[in-house]
Amino acid sequence: MIKLSVIVPIGLTIDTIFRAKRLRYLVELFSKREGIEIIVVDSSRFPLSKIISSIDGISYHHIEMGSIYSASKARNFGSGVAKGNYLLFFDVDLVANLNFIDNIFSDIDRLSRIGLEAFTIYPSLYLSENRTKDIEKRGLRSEDFRDIKIRYLKGFNDEALYLAVNTSTILLSREHFFNIGSYSELFRGHGYEDFELIHRLYMEYPLVERGVDYLIDYKTPFPYQYRGFRKYFAYYALPNLFEDSFTLHLWHARPLTKKYYRNRGQNLIYFMEYLNSSLEIDINRKFLDSSLGDYNQFIDKLMFKYGFGSREYCGLAELNGHQQNRIVRSSLKRRVRRRFLNLLDRF
Repeated sequence: MIKLSVIVPIGLTIDTIFRAKRLRYLVELFSKREGIEIIVVDSSRFPLSKIISSIDGISYHHIEMGSIYSASKARNFGSGVAKGNYLLFFDVDLVANLNFIDNIFSDIDRLSRIGLEAFTIYPSLYLSENRTKDIEKRGLRSEDFRDIKIRYLKGFNDEALYLAVNTSTILLSREHFFNIGSYSELFRGHGYEDFELIHRLYMEYPLVERGVDYLIDYKTPFPYQYRGFRKYFAYYALPNLFEDSFTLHLWHARPLTKKYYRNRGQNLIYFMEYLNSSLEIDINRKFLDSSLGDYNQFIDKLMFKYGFGSREYCGLAELNGHQQNRIVRSSLKRRVRRRFLNLLDRF
């Protein structure tokens, strides 16, 4: 019996052929547990598509993609052929350990007891280029996951560049996914399709009351400083970081000249329109949990609960003093990239 369908979109090009090896690692990981099907939705052109279709242990499907890649379209297609009661959206650049798989099945049991609307989000630590090359050269040990997390929580960003809290790695009921309308395929290219889906999931399963700051789109690498919708969504993801239910994101180049990244500004427009229109709709209040407290209290309680309450563990709020002295300013490449993306969002 299939309990979980893992949806993995992929589209190989000559520049990204390395992802075939990453997909094989992903398949090997999830194949170690019964009750899982791995649905790969491939939009590669021939002959690169043959590389993906030849991988054992997957349910392979090929779809045609337009001039701008749409993860929404690929994930919707994969969900449409899925047989599992629960869906997990997973990226080919992610790596996880065996405990992560066990935790997913525990989460399925927990969510099913809460109700059809319940969901969770698994955060990801984005690795540096050097750390990624080291992992791909010598492999990944189970203790590496904790070591990288601890170093991040101590305020270092040499191994993990930053924590992506509200990711596309979402676990939810397949029935509920279609009840709320699945992914919006208005989104093409990079950015915001996951936020829009999480927004609709939040409306049905809110843990905290929506405040007047909900519409704020405030970006920061430090989750403790979140404002706007990001902090409301973080209630679902941050506990998973401390439960070791997180992934590592392997580094890859992201050339901004590609249409995939240039479409980010239009996606932001769609997303903000969704948020604005939602203000006239009441959230479902039956799941509200007053014990969680306000956002910073929520994080402080998590830190204390899992033994990270001392000032030594500052990474969710800032870099530590040693790291600030070593990296006074980010590299020119990253600064240019950040400014370019900010311009896309603005215009």
